[in-house]
Amino acid sequence: DGTLREFAKFPPVNLWFEYPVHKVDTTGILKDVADEEKLPSFKKATLKRQQNNADKNEKNRIKFENAVNLCNAGDPPTVKQLAEYLDDMPIKTLRGWIKKFGYVIDKDTHTVVKCDENI
Repeated sequence: DGTLREFAKFPPVNLWFEYPVHKVDTTGILKDVADEEKLPSFKKATLKRQQNNADKNEKNRIKFENAVNLCNAGDPPTVKQLAEYLDDMPIKTLRGWIKKFGYVIDKDTHTVVKCDENI
């Protein structure tokens, strides 16, 4: 007859590689891992950009909070002091960071304080 017999597809098996053998994942942890190869390239690029933006945002938050805490010897700094401390950052950018990272400018003292502090 010469025809090949076709079998039903079986579900994929998740394996851990422990040199020199592969072992079946009995915990079920690997079933939640998304297969990146199945994602279209535009989706991979989008995910990469989102991760890069999140990383950059976190670095900027840490940089900003360190500046707030250090630039005026522990006292709340003014916008001008912060801008100078952050290598002459444009005031418009700094005001965006103040709002973005949960700070406000105190109307009485004109200093930058955390939103939950008395303003």
